Amino acid sequence: TMFKGYEIVVIAAIAFLLRILFYFAYANNVLPWNDFDLYLNAAFSLHDGDLSLIRNFKDTFPYLQGFICWESIITALFGKNYTIFHFLDCIYTSTICVEIFLIARKINKNVGIISSILFAIWPSNIMFSSVISCQHIATSVYLLTLYILICCYEKNVQGKKEYLYHLVVGFLLGLGHLLHSISSVILIAILMTIIFSIIKQRGEHFGLRLTLCVLSVTVSYTLVTSAFDYYAYSKGYRDTFPVDNDLGYKFAIGLNLPDVSLKNNSTIRGEYFALDKDERKVYLKEIIYTNINMPRQTLERFIDKLKTQWTGYDRPYYYLYGGEISKLKVIVENGSATSRQISRYYVLQTLERPFNSFDGTYQGIIIILCLFGCLASIKKNESLVYPLISWILLGYIAAHILIEHQARYRYFGMPFIFIYAALGIESTVSLLGRIKNCSKINEKR
Repeated sequence: TMFKGYEIVVIAAIAFLLRILFYFAYANNVLPWNDFDLYLNAAFSLHDGDLSLIRNFKDTFPYLQGFICWESIITALFGKNYTIFHFLDCIYTSTICVEIFLIARKINKNVGIISSILFAIWPSNIMFSSVISCQHIATSVYLLTLYILICCYEKNVQGKKEYLYHLVVGFLLGLGHLLHSISSVILIAILMTIIFSIIKQRGEHFGLRLTLCVLSVTVSYTLVTSAFDYYAYSKGYRDTFPVDNDLGYKFAIGLNLPDVSLKNNSTIRGEYFALDKDERKVYLKEIIYTNINMPRQTLERFIDKLKTQWTGYDRPYYYLYGGEISKLKVIVENGSATSRQISRYYVLQTLERPFNSFDGTYQGIIIILCLFGCLASIKKNESLVYPLISWILLGYIAAHILIEHQARYRYFGMPFIFIYAALGIESTVSLLGRIKNCSKINEKR
């Protein structure tokens, strides 16, 4: 192999160095803003014993309280140090690259190396690693969960050890849910993988084995999430147990037809939470009926969301520099900016478009290669990786058609896109090689 057995070390080193060097060179003095600043301030306040900010999430976004608690633990260990959070995020995203390699290696080593390197040099992720986000650590935990599941079945683990594997899978999935709540789609894909894999293997007492494996995952997952829900309730972060998590607003926003209702996401969210529970159900039903009665507009909306999900800009530049640009704009326009501030303002504004164009081109190439990889995978069914990541991607796409969506929400799905892209590259190179060999044979004739 090209790295002579040191693939993991090389991949981790490339990924980490690109991210940490970018941070110190271009983002060291950039402060968090937008939602990311909100979460971090809530963590700092929680560390100081002030529950007011974390309680602000109890009705609208209770699932974010897990990540806020994690940030408060980091604060307790290292203090209110932004650099530590950025350093950890670079570790999380570098870990993602290694996990992509480990999962894709189950297809073959070349696909593992290519996919992980492509992700490691992905401009969007290099820049977004300097944004303190729950998506980094959550994606890392979820990928570890999938890797352990794949190992369990590819090693054909049996007996008590098999159930232990499934308990760990459920535990990690629950942990990932506390950091970023996208676990429902992954849980369904994992259960489908377990069911089809065990049915395919059959064997003695396969019905009992299937039941125990499914229970091992679901029970450990439920215990982890419920334990945190009770902890949050007992500490006063929430007013109810189990958690009263009303996700109807996500469907209200996701199914909203802006061209018809003339309402944006913020308006829908505000109107929804201003209603009581019964009124919210009526509000959501009205939006659903609008979709049913206007199928053409609904289909156009779904297609537009698909385009946003896989071809829109991730906007890491905005999430990293947007707050600073807004502040500089104010002082530049009121005439109080120094020459250095004026220069930085115009540099930041000038560089955004070329970066987005470059990053968009890179992602466009990856998506095209991914489509080639999907076609190549049709005849390849020897690995558990294909059905597992395909089910997750399909579920992820379906979920984000129905609920609120932004381009950066595709983060968790991108490792699988890169795996398929690597398969597309390998298959294309292999096809070209066969064509070349055929040409040589014909020339000899």
